[in-house]
Parts: sequence; structure tokens; C-alpha cells
Amino acid sequence: MEIDPDIPNDDRDGGPKRRRKESSRMKVRVVGGPEREIYDQARDMEAYHKDQVTAARQKNNQLAADNQQILAQLQAAEKVQAEHAARIESLQEELLSKSGLIAEMQQHEGRLEAQFMVDQGKLQELKLLAQRNDDVERLNRLLKKDEALQLRAYNYLQGKKNTPQTKPPARRGTRASLDPVHNSSTRTIEIPLDPVPVPRAPKGKTNPKPKSKLAPTPALANLLGTDLDTLRSLIGKFEKLIDDDDDATVTVEGTTPKKRNGKKFKKLPHVTYTKFAVDQANGFCVYNPAEEHKIAACEEDFVDPPDVLFQWDFSRGYAKSRWNKLMIEKIVNAALESDGDDSPIAMADVDPEYLEQLMKDKLKRYHGGWKALQPRFNEQLGRMETTREAKACGTQAYEQHQLATQTNSSKHCKYEDRIQTIIATIDIKKDDRISADIATWERLLEMLELLGEQGMLSEEEDEIEVDDTKIIIFKVKLCVWREPRIVDYLRVVDAQTALYKKHKRGPITHSRVRTGDPGSSKVPRGLPMSLYNSTWLKKATPAYVKNLKISKEAFKLFVAAVDRMAVQTLRDMESSGSSLLPPTFPHGAKHFDGHIETTMGVFGVHFGDPRFLLNIPRPEDATAPDGYSFRKGDFRRPLWINPHLPYLLVLPRDNPFHGPLFLCLNVDKHNVPIEKLNVIAPGEFDSNIRWGLKKDLVNHWVHLEGLLRVTLRVMIDLYGGRIAEGCTGFYPPSRIATPSGMPAPAPPP
Repeated sequence: MEIDPDIPNDDRDGGPKRRRKESSRMKVRVVGGPEREIYDQARDMEAYHKDQVTAARQKNNQLAADNQQILAQLQAAEKVQAEHAARIESLQEELLSKSGLIAEMQQHEGRLEAQFMVDQGKLQELKLLAQRNDDVERLNRLLKKDEALQLRAYNYLQGKKNTPQTKPPARRGTRASLDPVHNSSTRTIEIPLDPVPVPRAPKGKTNPKPKSKLAPTPALANLLGTDLDTLRSLIGKFEKLIDDDDDATVTVEGTTPKKRNGKKFKKLPHVTYTKFAVDQANGFCVYNPAEEHKIAACEEDFVDPPDVLFQWDFSRGYAKSRWNKLMIEKIVNAALESDGDDSPIAMADVDPEYLEQLMKDKLKRYHGGWKALQPRFNEQLGRMETTREAKACGTQAYEQHQLATQTNSSKHCKYEDRIQTIIATIDIKKDDRISADIATWERLLEMLELLGEQGMLSEEEDEIEVDDTKIIIFKVKLCVWREPRIVDYLRVVDAQTALYKKHKRGPITHSRVRTGDPGSSKVPRGLPMSLYNSTWLKKATPAYVKNLKISKEAFKLFVAAVDRMAVQTLRDMESSGSSLLPPTFPHGAKHFDGHIETTMGVFGVHFGDPRFLLNIPRPEDATAPDGYSFRKGDFRRPLWINPHLPYLLVLPRDNPFHGPLFLCLNVDKHNVPIEKLNVIAPGEFDSNIRWGLKKDLVNHWVHLEGLLRVTLRVMIDLYGGRIAEGCTGFYPPSRIATPSGMPAPAPPP
């Protein structure tokens, strides 16, 4: 088909009009069959491949763009990696340097640790040396207090050095004799304390039961040949019998006095040791008891053991065993037969049943020693103890028992001496009829009886080296449970005991050193609250405090005897010729504030008597004065002394200036020439109260000194020489001008 440009456009479609020619008509050739299909497939394949090429080109373009982006990211990552590598390299270098520093620090720490161990060893040696020096110093102080003791110790050491080192024969010494009967002229101590009145029981309540006068003491137990527990039970039964029936009478048959032998009943244990082939009571600890089948035959079939067989039955139920009963009967019969008619047992006229009871008590101790060495189940090890382990535990328990026995022996001696001292002092003071502290000594006796032997301090033997010589000392331990003030009270009793002692025969007295270690003795139960240490009770558990069974009995200690000691001081001053007027006291006050006013308006601390300054009551004994705020430790300081009352410190008991030369000063015990000054320190605005000599006294003193110096100068001018050594000039205070007509004091040479 051809398009003619001259032909206008077709109106219908707006396009150019076409000129149809016959010659340009297309001729369509129709091909059919397989060729047509091949042709169509080829054309489809061509179109498909064209589409594939187009898609591939688009994908290629996309991949190229992605590749460019990845390359950019890769370059950025390489840059970051390079920076990280540089950073890692710098960190590695820093790590190497730090590792070197750590190694040096570890080496330095090792050197410091080694130096610390060396210093620790030196410090330990210094501590031991310091402790040894302290012990030596305490020992030296103790030795210096008693010259006789020091001389005896020196002679003993010299004799020990000059004689061969052989064991000296045992000798029996005697304790210091306490003989107040033949030494009644000895001065008795007056205690500046009064017992606190015990509050009366309220209405409707009865007073507590008085303490029994028949106390089970070790001396009484030894006299009867029994132990304290048995004696205590017998006394309890006896008291119960008396309380139940007031009309009951006890008939005592009169017997002819017989000679008492010190070896009474000692044959009984001797026969026991001989029959059982042991050396002493401790021998039963490793004793082989009777065989079980023999004991069973004796208990069940009543087969008596042979007469020559002596063995104990230590099995369960030994106290009621028929076997042991027969053994005890054989021992008692053997003891009675071996003694004869003049034996101590026969002379005592005792029932054999009493001897059997004594043997039963001894059997309990034998069994206790044997049981202590028997193997037991050890919970920590989860098995039974071996024989060696059981013996080791038993030996340790035996050593502790021996130590406790020695400690109890020293406690018993202290207790007996103090009881005898107080009783003797009370008797002497009652005969004197002018002593005012009898109630104080009686309260001390009550306190000591309540404490008992367990309330005394414990002691342990030790030895130290002094100049290459070993000296035995005793370390005194503390009773942490006891009221601390009791120590001061007992020191007064010990001081009185020392006055009663007339001689000190026997071995050398060993020094005693007080330590801060607590004692190991058991805490007694049933004491009043005032005898226990309140601080110690607060630290104890409630269960332990409940187990103590603290008595509710009202028992009080002591307070300062203000009125009584003031009267005594006044009596002493009157006997010395003093004309001071009697002081007045703050009667009814709960505390002693130190102020005693005379009619002259002068206050003083009991005329400067030092006994009152040393016996100021504690906060537990008296309340604080009104208006005072203080700590507990400040109460022992004289709080009443303040700048307004300075004469409490300077009030003299004697005239400090006497003689015709100093009469012009007019200073005596009735006239204290001081006056109050208001001093303002530089840079301050408030004035402070100070005290100094009165102006008149200073003028008199300056005048007197000027005259003396003029006289001294005249003497030097006449006879030559220098001013006397020690004479210096006196500058009066700036507030006081030199009186007219007086020579000015010379400056110090």
C-alpha cells in the first residue's frame, strides 16, 4: 500500500488518506502443515530470546551497580580493618608494657611479703621481750615492796648457785600465822564505807529464810571422813527435821572424851589399795574389772566370789551391784581385823555401816576415773575412739581436775584467812566499843559467806627467768562474773590480815602477778544480783542467766561514809589543837557533793582530808548532783570544784606562813587571801574567771621582798661577793602597781 501526500486526510480517523492501487495490493501466501508450525516456533523462540537478552541486559546493569556498591563497601571495610589492626597493635604494645609492670609489681609484692614475715617475726620477738620485761618489772616491784622477802629470795638464789643442782628434800612449811588473840594491840583498819540499808519486806510478805549457821565446809567434811555432797545432804535432812517439828528434841548421849588420832580411817584406803594391787586411787583408771559371767553368777545364782578375789564391778548398775557390796564388806572386815583393839577405827567407835558408806563414796570416784579412760563414740570422726585416743582424753581431763584441785586449795586458804580476819576484827572492835564501822565489817562477813570459796580469785603456777635463774610465780586470774567493787573490799580485808600475821615460817612466799585472763572456775549459782557483774550478765545469754538461778534476796553493798568520816576528821583535828568550828552536812541527800559549810561561811572538802577524795561514791552508789551533766567516768573527779569555789583546792589544814617575819601577810587556815579576776585574752571578747592573790597581800609581799633585797645589797656592798645563788627578781602582776615609797624589785640576774 502506498500513501499519497496530495490526498487529504481521511475525516474519519484524521490520518492521511491512502491511495489504493491495484498493483500494490499484497499477496499473501498461505503455508500450511509442518513448515507453518516450525516457522511459528522459530518466531516464538526469537521473541523469547529477545526477551531473555533484554532481561539479561537489565540484570547485568543491576549487577554492575551492585558490584560498584560492594566495591565501595569493601574499600570502607578495608579502611576500618586497617584502623583496627593499628589499634590492636598499639594495644598489644600496651599489654606488653603492662605485663612487664605487673611482673615487677609481683616481684615487689613478693619482696614485701618476705619483709613482712621478717618484721612479723621481729614483732613477735619484741612482744615476747616486752611481756618478759613487764613480768620482770612487776616482779621487781613486788620484791621491792617487801625487803625481807627480797633478802630471803637473794639468799636462796645464792645458796642455790653455790650448792650442787640436786633435788632438795621435801619439807613441810607453815602458812603465815594469823593470831589476832595474842596480837590484839595491832591497829585495826577503819573502813570509810557504810553498808547500804536493806529495804524492809513489804506488808504481807515474810522475810527470806535465814541462812543456815551449820555450813558444809571442807574442814568439817575431812573431820567426818566424807565428801561435801554427802555432808550437805545430811545437814539438809537435819534442818528439814527441825523445821517440820519445832518440838522435836535431839538427845545426845554423853561419852567419855577419847584421844583423836590424825590417822583416823586412813587404814581403810590402805587396805583397799593392798587388796586390789594398786598404788593409789588413780590406779583404778587402768584397772581390769571383774568378768561378766562371774558377775552374772553372783547376781542371778547368788554365787559368792572367792575370799582371795578382789575385783570391782564397773558395769552399768555398779552402785547397787551385789558383787560390789560383798567386796565392800570384805574390805571393811579386813581393815577392822588388821588394826586390832588400839586401832584408830576401833577407838572411834563407829558403826561398820558408816565405813561401808564411805567405801561406796570412794567407789564412785574409782568408777569415774575408770570410765574417763573408756573409749566413746566420737561424733566428729563418726566412729568409736581407740584405746590410745581414750587414754589421751582421760589424761587431759585428769590434768584439768588436778589443776582445779590446786586452784580450789588456794581459794580455800584465802577464804579461811579472810573469814578469820573479819571475825577477829569484829570481836576486837566490839570490845573497843568506840568503833563505828562494825556494821561494815559484819556486812563484809555476810558478803564473803555468800561468795564462798568459788568467789575467790584463781591462781596458776608459772615460772620466769630473771638473770638466768628461773623463779616460780603465781598468775592471778580474774573473776569476770563477780562485781568489780568486791576487789577493793577484799583488799581492805587482806590489809587487815597482813597486820595480824606475826611470823612467816615455812617456804619462801612466791610472787603473785595479776593478769587480765579470766579464770576457769565455775560460776556459783543462787547469789544475789548485787554480787554479779552487771556488764557480764548483759553479755550472757538469757538461758545462761536463767540457769544461774539468781536469788531475789535483797543484798546491798556499801556507800561512802560521809557523815561518820567527817566527824572522825573533826575529832582528829580537835585532838591536834585545831579551833575550827564543827561543819554542817547535807543530811538526807542521796549524794555527797563535797560541800561542807561552817558558820564562817567557808566551804571545804572535809578540811582537805584526802580520805574523802579517795572514796568518792560511784554512780551505782549515789545519784548525780542536781544540775550536773557528766559521763560515767567523770564521777570520780571533783565536779563540785569550779572557778567560783577555788578555795576547795587551796584550803590548808596548817598555817603555811608562820614566824615573826611572815606575820604581816596574815595568811592562815582561816584566811585564804585570793580574789576573783576577770581576764580577757587577746583577740577575745568574753572574759574568763581567774583567781589570784589579793592586792593587799601582793603589796605586802613586794614590800617584804624589797626590804630583804635592800638588806642583801647592803651586805654585799659591805662584805663583797655576788648575790646569793637562787635569788631572782619578782615582777608583780600588771594590775598591781608598786606601792609608793617601796623600792622597785630588781630584774632577774
